[in-house]
Amino acid sequence: MSKGISANVGGSYQQAKASYVNVNGTWTKFGGVTDAVVSNSPTKTYSSGGHTYHVFEFTASGTLNVTQSGVARVLVVGGGGGSGAGTASHYGGGGGGGGGMLDGIVFLEAASHPVTVGAAGSHPASGSGKPGTQGNDSAIGTDGKIVGFGGGFGAGQSAGSIGSVGGSGGGQYGASTNRGVTGQGYSSSQSNYIRGPNGGAAGGAGVQGSGQAEGSYGPGRFSDISGTSVEYSRGGGGGMQPKPGTQNYGNGGSAEYGNNNAFELPQQGVVIVEVKV
Repeated sequence: MSKGISANVGGSYQQAKASYVNVNGTWTKFGGVTDAVVSNSPTKTYSSGGHTYHVFEFTASGTLNVTQSGVARVLVVGGGGGSGAGTASHYGGGGGGGGGMLDGIVFLEAASHPVTVGAAGSHPASGSGKPGTQGNDSAIGTDGKIVGFGGGFGAGQSAGSIGSVGGSGGGQYGASTNRGVTGQGYSSSQSNYIRGPNGGAAGGAGVQGSGQAEGSYGPGRFSDISGTSVEYSRGGGGGMQPKPGTQNYGNGGSAEYGNNNAFELPQQGVVIVEVKV
C-alpha cells in the first residue's frame, strides 16, 4: 500500500521552491525538501538549466518505487472518451472529450506507489446513431492519490442519445454542453446543423459552428515534463469536423459522418514522473 502524496502545488520546480507543502502534517518550504529518489529504470534522461532529470513514463499500469521521500513532478492524463456514431441519413456523431490532465509538483513518500493508466473509451457500430463510451481514469498512489479523470463520451445522432461529462466533456446535441472537471478539462460544444458537436479538452472547450460552418474540437494542453513540449488531451471532432491526430495521449475520439465508418479512435491515458538527480 502506498503512503501519502501531497497535493499539486505548482507547474515547475522554480514555482515549487517558492511554495510550501504539507509533509507529515507540517507545512515545509519546498526549498528545504530533498528531491525524490526513484529506483525504477528511467525511460528517458535529459539535462536543462544545469540539472539532470530522470523521466519515468507509464503507458501501462505498474508501480513507482520511491526509495527516498521528496519532491517530483507528475503528469497524469486520463483516457480519452469515445465518439458517437452518425446515421445513414448523413448526420454526424459527437466527438469524445479529452482525458482530464493534471501537471505539477508533488511530495512523494518513500513507498511503492501503484500507477493506473486509463484505457480509452470506444465508439459504437457505424451508422448506429449510438453514443460512445467513457474514457477510464488514470491515477498514481492510494493515500492522497492523484487522478486524471477519463474523457466524456460523445453523443450519437439518434433520438435520446446524449454525451457525458468527464475529465473533458463529450460532444452533446441540443442546447446544452457537457462540462469537464474543474482544473482538468473543459466543456464540449453544442451541435451545429447536421454536423456533430465537438468534444472538450484539457486546453479549451469545443467550438460550435455557425450556420452550416463547422466548429472545431477543443485544443489540448502542452507539457514539457519529458524534456520537450508535447500536447496532450485534445478533444474529438464531431462528424465532418477536423480530427485530432492519434499520436498523443488522452485525445478524445472523433466521430464519423453518416455511416462512413471514419472514426478517429480515442487515445489511452499516461502517467509520467520526473525527478531531478
